[in-house]
Amino acid sequence: MKIKCTYKDCFKHFNSQDAMITHKTKEPAHSYCKLCDVDCEDDMHLFIHQLGTPAHICCPVCALEFKSTSGRDRHVEQDHRAAQSLECAGCNMKFRSAASLMSHIENDECSIIRLQDFQMQRAEKQIQKDAWVAETDPFNINPSARGWENRTNLGTERSTGLLDGGLLDNPKRDNPDVNGWLASVKSTANPPSDNHDEVASIYNRKTSESIVSENIPPSVRPTDPDPAAEYKRVISMPAHSIISTSSLDLERFWDAIRQEYICPGEKCRRTFKGKLDFQKHLLSSAHVGGQVVCPSCLKRFATTNAWVAHCESASKKCDIRNSSDFNNVIREITGGVLGTQGFMEDGSVQYVAPKIQEW
Repeated sequence: MKIKCTYKDCFKHFNSQDAMITHKTKEPAHSYCKLCDVDCEDDMHLFIHQLGTPAHICCPVCALEFKSTSGRDRHVEQDHRAAQSLECAGCNMKFRSAASLMSHIENDECSIIRLQDFQMQRAEKQIQKDAWVAETDPFNINPSARGWENRTNLGTERSTGLLDGGLLDNPKRDNPDVNGWLASVKSTANPPSDNHDEVASIYNRKTSESIVSENIPPSVRPTDPDPAAEYKRVISMPAHSIISTSSLDLERFWDAIRQEYICPGEKCRRTFKGKLDFQKHLLSSAHVGGQVVCPSCLKRFATTNAWVAHCESASKKCDIRNSSDFNNVIREITGGVLGTQGFMEDGSVQYVAPKIQEW
Protein backbone atom coordinates (compact mmCIF):
# COMPACT_ATOMS: atom_id res chain seq x y z
CA MET A 1 0.00 0.00 0.00
CA LYS A 2 1.32 3.42 -0.94
CA ILE A 3 2.04 6.00 1.79
CA LYS A 4 0.87 9.55 1.08
CA CYS A 5 2.94 12.59 2.05
CA THR A 6 1.70 14.02 5.36
CA TYR A 7 1.46 17.55 3.93
CA LYS A 8 -2.16 18.19 2.94
CA ASP A 9 -1.30 20.05 -0.25
CA CYS A 10 1.12 17.32 -1.41
CA PHE A 11 -0.41 14.29 -3.14
CA LYS A 12 2.71 12.21 -3.70
CA HIS A 13 2.75 8.59 -2.55
CA PHE A 14 5.69 6.40 -1.54
CA ASN A 15 6.41 2.75 -1.05
CA SER A 16 7.79 3.16 2.49
CA GLN A 17 7.82 5.52 5.47
CA ASP A 18 11.53 6.17 5.03
CA ALA A 19 11.02 7.17 1.41
CA MET A 20 8.29 9.60 2.43
CA ILE A 21 10.51 11.17 5.16
CA THR A 22 13.35 11.53 2.67
CA HIS A 23 10.94 13.31 0.34
CA LYS A 24 9.81 15.79 3.03
CA THR A 25 13.43 16.48 4.01
CA LYS A 26 14.62 17.26 0.47
CA GLU A 27 11.52 18.91 -0.91
CA PRO A 28 12.06 22.73 -0.93
CA ALA A 29 8.32 23.35 -0.58
CA HIS A 30 8.18 21.42 2.72
CA SER A 31 9.44 22.85 6.03
CA TYR A 32 10.02 19.60 7.83
CA CYS A 33 12.00 18.99 11.05
CA LYS A 34 13.52 15.54 10.75
CA LEU A 35 14.93 15.57 14.28
CA CYS A 36 11.53 16.09 15.93
CA ASP A 37 9.37 14.69 13.07
CA VAL A 38 7.32 17.88 12.91
CA ASP A 39 5.65 19.33 9.81
CA CYS A 40 5.83 23.15 9.84
CA GLU A 41 3.77 25.46 7.66
CA ASP A 42 6.73 27.44 6.34
CA ASP A 43 10.38 28.23 7.01
CA MET A 44 9.51 30.89 9.59
CA HIS A 45 7.52 28.43 11.68
CA LEU A 46 10.36 25.91 11.33
CA PHE A 47 12.84 28.54 12.56
CA ILE A 48 10.63 29.35 15.55
CA HIS A 49 10.36 25.64 16.30
CA GLN A 50 14.15 25.24 16.22
CA LEU A 51 14.73 28.21 18.54
CA GLY A 52 12.15 27.04 21.06
CA THR A 53 13.21 23.41 21.23
CA PRO A 54 16.19 22.34 23.41
CA ALA A 55 16.96 19.54 20.98
CA HIS A 56 18.10 22.07 18.39
CA ILE A 57 21.36 24.08 18.56
CA CYS A 58 20.94 26.64 15.83
CA CYS A 59 22.18 30.11 14.98
CA PRO A 60 19.61 32.73 16.02
CA VAL A 61 20.51 34.81 12.95
CA CYS A 62 20.67 32.43 10.00
CA ALA A 63 19.07 29.27 11.54
CA LEU A 64 22.11 27.14 10.68
CA GLU A 65 22.22 24.09 12.96
CA PHE A 66 25.29 22.90 14.89
CA LYS A 67 26.27 19.86 16.88
CA SER A 68 27.51 21.86 19.88
CA THR A 69 26.93 25.23 21.51
CA SER A 70 30.63 26.10 21.18
CA GLY A 71 30.43 25.62 17.42
CA ARG A 72 27.35 27.81 17.25
CA ASP A 73 28.94 30.54 19.37
CA ARG A 74 32.09 30.51 17.25
CA HIS A 75 29.95 30.81 14.12
CA VAL A 76 28.07 33.81 15.54
CA GLU A 77 31.30 35.57 16.56
CA GLN A 78 32.89 35.07 13.17
CA ASP A 79 29.98 35.54 10.77
CA HIS A 80 27.52 37.73 12.65
CA ARG A 81 29.62 40.27 14.53
CA ALA A 82 27.98 43.58 15.34
CA ALA A 83 29.11 46.28 12.92
CA GLN A 84 31.33 48.97 14.41
CA SER A 85 30.74 52.67 13.78
CA LEU A 86 34.15 54.30 13.36
CA GLU A 87 35.12 57.63 11.85
CA CYS A 88 38.61 58.45 10.63
CA ALA A 89 40.06 61.24 12.78
CA GLY A 90 41.56 62.83 9.68
CA CYS A 91 39.14 62.70 6.73
CA ASN A 92 36.00 61.66 8.69
CA MET A 93 35.36 58.64 6.46
CA LYS A 94 33.07 56.00 8.02
CA PHE A 95 34.15 52.40 8.68
CA ARG A 96 32.33 49.31 9.98
CA SER A 97 35.37 47.58 11.46
CA ALA A 98 38.60 48.53 13.19
CA ALA A 99 40.67 46.59 10.65
CA SER A 100 39.17 48.52 7.72
CA LEU A 101 40.03 51.85 9.39
CA MET A 102 43.56 50.65 10.07
CA SER A 103 43.90 49.53 6.44
CA HIS A 104 42.74 52.99 5.34
CA ILE A 105 45.59 54.60 7.31
CA GLU A 106 48.33 52.08 6.46
CA ASN A 107 47.53 52.17 2.74
CA ASP A 108 48.03 55.96 2.85
CA GLU A 109 44.46 56.56 1.69
CA CYS A 110 43.72 59.33 4.20
CA SER A 111 44.26 62.83 2.85
CA ILE A 112 44.97 64.25 6.32
CA ILE A 113 46.83 61.54 8.27
CA ARG A 114 49.67 60.42 6.05
CA LEU A 115 51.40 57.09 6.44
CA GLN A 116 54.60 58.66 7.80
CA ASP A 117 52.56 60.61 10.35
CA PHE A 118 51.06 57.35 11.57
CA GLN A 119 54.42 55.60 11.69
CA MET A 120 56.04 58.43 13.64
CA GLN A 121 53.10 58.44 16.04
CA ARG A 122 53.68 54.73 16.67
CA ALA A 123 57.36 55.44 17.25
CA GLU A 124 56.41 58.12 19.75
CA LYS A 125 54.20 55.71 21.68
CA GLN A 126 56.98 53.11 21.73
CA ILE A 127 59.56 55.62 22.96
CA GLN A 128 57.21 56.80 25.69
CA LYS A 129 56.74 53.21 26.80
CA ASP A 130 60.47 52.49 26.81
CA ALA A 131 61.15 55.67 28.76
CA TRP A 132 58.49 54.77 31.32
CA VAL A 133 59.84 51.22 31.70
CA ALA A 134 63.37 52.55 32.19
CA GLU A 135 62.27 55.11 34.77
CA THR A 136 60.20 52.65 36.81
CA ASP A 137 62.67 49.75 36.73
CA PRO A 138 64.56 49.74 40.07
CA PHE A 139 67.25 47.45 38.64
CA ASN A 140 67.93 49.51 35.53
CA ILE A 141 71.44 50.95 35.62
CA ASN A 142 71.20 52.65 32.23
CA PRO A 143 70.17 56.31 32.14
CA SER A 144 66.54 56.80 31.27
CA ALA A 145 65.04 59.32 28.92
CA ARG A 146 64.79 61.71 31.85
CA GLY A 147 68.41 61.05 32.62
CA TRP A 148 69.41 62.05 29.11
CA GLU A 149 67.40 65.24 29.48
CA ASN A 150 69.04 66.01 32.83
CA ARG A 151 72.42 65.22 31.35
CA THR A 152 71.79 67.76 28.62
CA ASN A 153 70.82 70.36 31.20
CA LEU A 154 73.85 69.47 33.28
CA GLY A 155 76.12 70.03 30.32
CA THR A 156 74.63 73.48 29.80
CA GLU A 157 75.01 74.33 33.48
CA ARG A 158 78.63 73.22 33.51
CA SER A 159 79.50 75.36 30.52
CA THR A 160 77.83 78.33 32.19
CA GLY A 161 79.74 77.66 35.39
CA LEU A 162 83.06 77.68 33.58
CA LEU A 163 82.31 81.08 32.14
CA ASP A 164 81.25 82.48 35.49
CA GLY A 165 84.23 80.97 37.28
CA GLY A 166 86.78 82.58 34.99
CA LEU A 167 88.41 79.29 33.99
CA LEU A 168 88.16 80.35 30.37
CA ASP A 169 89.45 83.53 28.81
CA ASN A 170 87.86 86.65 30.23
CA PRO A 171 84.95 87.39 27.86
CA LYS A 172 85.12 91.07 28.84
CA ARG A 173 88.23 91.60 26.71
CA ASP A 174 86.78 90.08 23.54
CA ASN A 175 83.08 90.78 23.69
CA PRO A 176 81.99 94.43 23.49
CA ASP A 177 78.41 93.45 24.44
CA VAL A 178 79.65 92.29 27.83
CA ASN A 179 81.40 95.63 28.47
CA GLY A 180 78.17 97.49 27.83
CA TRP A 181 76.26 95.08 30.03
CA LEU A 182 78.70 95.53 32.91
CA ALA A 183 78.44 99.29 32.63
CA SER A 184 74.64 99.16 32.72
CA VAL A 185 74.67 96.89 35.77
CA LYS A 186 77.09 99.20 37.63
CA SER A 187 74.95 102.23 36.87
CA THR A 188 71.68 100.66 38.01
CA ALA A 189 72.76 98.34 40.81
CA ASN A 190 72.53 100.37 44.01
CA PRO A 191 72.53 98.76 47.49
CA PRO A 192 69.37 99.19 49.59
CA SER A 193 69.24 101.75 52.38
CA ASP A 194 69.35 100.99 56.07
CA ASN A 195 65.57 101.20 56.28
CA HIS A 196 64.40 97.68 57.29
CA ASP A 197 60.93 98.17 55.81
CA GLU A 198 62.42 99.10 52.45
CA VAL A 199 64.69 96.04 52.49
CA ALA A 200 61.74 93.77 53.33
CA SER A 201 59.66 95.19 50.50
CA ILE A 202 62.49 94.52 48.06
CA TYR A 203 62.71 90.83 48.97
CA ASN A 204 58.95 90.33 49.08
CA ARG A 205 58.43 91.91 45.66
CA LYS A 206 58.33 89.54 42.67
CA THR A 207 61.21 90.21 40.31
CA SER A 208 60.12 90.92 36.76
CA GLU A 209 61.44 88.81 33.92
CA SER A 210 62.92 91.85 32.21
CA ILE A 211 65.11 92.64 35.21
CA VAL A 212 66.27 89.04 35.45
CA SER A 213 67.17 88.92 31.79
CA GLU A 214 69.01 92.23 32.01
CA ASN A 215 71.26 90.86 34.75
CA ILE A 216 72.41 87.90 32.63
CA PRO A 217 75.48 88.42 30.41
CA PRO A 218 74.66 88.35 26.68
CA SER A 219 77.25 85.63 26.07
CA VAL A 220 75.40 83.11 28.23
CA ARG A 221 71.86 84.35 27.71
CA PRO A 222 69.63 81.58 26.24
CA THR A 223 68.15 82.03 22.82
CA ASP A 224 64.59 83.26 22.55
CA PRO A 225 62.21 80.37 23.25
CA ASP A 226 60.05 79.13 20.43
CA PRO A 227 56.46 80.05 21.33
CA ALA A 228 55.24 76.95 19.49
CA ALA A 229 57.72 74.59 21.13
CA GLU A 230 55.09 73.32 23.57
CA TYR A 231 52.96 72.06 20.70
CA LYS A 232 55.68 70.38 18.67
CA ARG A 233 55.53 66.62 18.42
CA VAL A 234 57.59 63.93 16.81
CA ILE A 235 55.22 63.90 13.83
CA SER A 236 53.97 66.78 11.74
CA MET A 237 50.33 66.91 12.75
CA PRO A 238 47.63 68.12 10.32
CA ALA A 239 47.42 71.89 10.02
CA HIS A 240 43.80 71.99 11.17
CA SER A 241 44.50 70.15 14.42
CA ILE A 242 45.50 71.89 17.64
CA ILE A 243 47.63 69.83 19.99
CA SER A 244 46.85 71.13 23.45
CA THR A 245 49.30 68.97 25.39
CA SER A 246 53.06 68.94 25.20
CA SER A 247 54.42 65.61 24.02
CA LEU A 248 57.63 63.90 23.09
CA ASP A 249 60.17 66.13 21.33
CA LEU A 250 63.21 64.78 19.52
CA GLU A 251 65.30 67.54 21.08
CA ARG A 252 64.85 65.86 24.45
CA PHE A 253 67.24 63.18 23.27
CA TRP A 254 69.99 65.55 22.12
CA ASP A 255 73.16 65.14 24.17
CA ALA A 256 74.85 68.55 24.35
CA ILE A 257 78.13 67.03 25.52
CA ARG A 258 78.45 64.41 22.79
CA GLN A 259 76.64 66.58 20.21
CA GLU A 260 74.40 63.76 18.99
CA TYR A 261 70.94 62.28 19.39
CA ILE A 262 70.67 59.22 21.64
CA CYS A 263 67.82 56.79 20.98
CA PRO A 264 65.94 56.16 24.23
CA GLY A 265 64.84 52.69 23.13
CA GLU A 266 65.05 50.20 25.96
CA LYS A 267 67.45 47.93 24.04
CA CYS A 268 68.75 50.38 21.46
CA ARG A 269 70.74 53.42 22.68
CA ARG A 270 72.10 54.11 19.20
CA THR A 271 73.45 57.58 18.49
CA PHE A 272 72.87 59.87 15.51
CA LYS A 273 74.50 63.12 14.44
CA GLY A 274 71.53 64.43 12.47
CA LYS A 275 67.84 64.78 13.29
CA LEU A 276 66.78 63.27 9.97
CA ASP A 277 68.85 60.13 10.59
CA PHE A 278 67.26 59.83 14.04
CA GLN A 279 63.77 60.03 12.53
CA LYS A 280 64.62 57.40 9.91
CA HIS A 281 65.89 55.15 12.68
CA LEU A 282 62.59 55.49 14.56
CA LEU A 283 60.74 54.36 11.42
CA SER A 284 63.01 51.37 10.87
CA SER A 285 62.43 47.79 11.97
CA ALA A 286 64.34 48.57 15.15
CA HIS A 287 61.20 50.25 16.49
CA VAL A 288 58.00 50.26 14.42
CA GLY A 289 58.98 49.60 10.82
CA GLY A 290 59.09 45.83 11.17
CA GLN A 291 56.61 43.18 12.22
CA VAL A 292 53.94 43.62 14.87
CA VAL A 293 54.06 41.04 17.65
CA CYS A 294 50.85 40.25 19.52
CA PRO A 295 51.59 40.74 23.24
CA SER A 296 49.26 37.87 24.15
CA CYS A 297 49.97 34.97 21.78
CA LEU A 298 53.32 36.31 20.43
CA LYS A 299 52.17 35.76 16.86
CA ARG A 300 53.89 38.01 14.32
CA PHE A 301 52.05 40.15 11.76
CA ALA A 302 53.43 42.01 8.77
CA THR A 303 51.18 45.05 9.30
CA THR A 304 49.28 46.75 12.09
CA ASN A 305 46.10 46.17 10.12
CA ALA A 306 46.66 42.40 10.23
CA TRP A 307 47.14 42.50 14.00
CA VAL A 308 43.94 44.54 14.48
CA ALA A 309 42.03 42.00 12.35
CA HIS A 310 43.52 39.28 14.56
CA CYS A 311 42.16 41.06 17.65
CA GLU A 312 38.73 41.44 16.06
CA SER A 313 38.52 37.77 15.13
CA ALA A 314 36.90 35.14 17.34
CA SER A 315 40.12 33.19 17.77
CA LYS A 316 40.18 30.96 20.82
CA LYS A 317 43.98 30.70 20.77
CA CYS A 318 44.39 34.39 21.61
CA ASP A 319 42.20 36.17 24.14
CA ILE A 320 43.86 39.59 24.05
CA ARG A 321 40.57 41.34 23.23
CA ASN A 322 39.21 40.29 26.64
CA SER A 323 42.25 41.45 28.64
CA SER A 324 41.79 44.28 31.13
CA ASP A 325 44.61 46.33 29.54
CA PHE A 326 43.48 45.91 25.93
CA ASN A 327 42.66 49.61 25.51
CA ASN A 328 46.21 50.67 26.42
CA VAL A 329 47.73 47.94 24.25
CA ILE A 330 45.79 48.84 21.12
CA ARG A 331 46.42 52.56 21.65
CA GLU A 332 50.15 51.89 21.90
CA ILE A 333 50.41 49.62 18.85
CA THR A 334 48.14 51.75 16.63
CA GLY A 335 49.70 55.02 17.78
CA GLY A 336 46.43 56.22 19.28
CA VAL A 337 44.42 55.75 16.06
CA LEU A 338 42.25 53.11 17.76
CA GLY A 339 41.03 52.53 21.29
CA THR A 340 38.27 50.59 23.06
CA GLN A 341 35.26 51.67 25.06
CA GLY A 342 33.08 48.97 26.59
CA PHE A 343 31.27 46.31 24.61
CA MET A 344 28.71 46.03 21.81
CA GLU A 345 25.24 44.55 22.26
CA ASP A 346 26.48 41.11 21.19
CA GLY A 347 29.29 41.18 23.78
CA SER A 348 32.12 41.97 21.36
CA VAL A 349 34.59 44.77 22.05
CA GLN A 350 33.49 48.24 20.99
CA TYR A 351 36.29 50.08 19.18
CA VAL A 352 36.61 53.86 19.06
CA ALA A 353 38.67 56.21 16.90
CA PRO A 354 39.90 59.05 19.16
CA LYS A 355 40.34 62.55 17.80
CA ILE A 356 43.88 63.61 16.87
CA GLN A 357 44.06 65.79 19.98
CA GLU A 358 43.55 62.65 22.12
CA TRP A 359 46.35 60.64 20.53
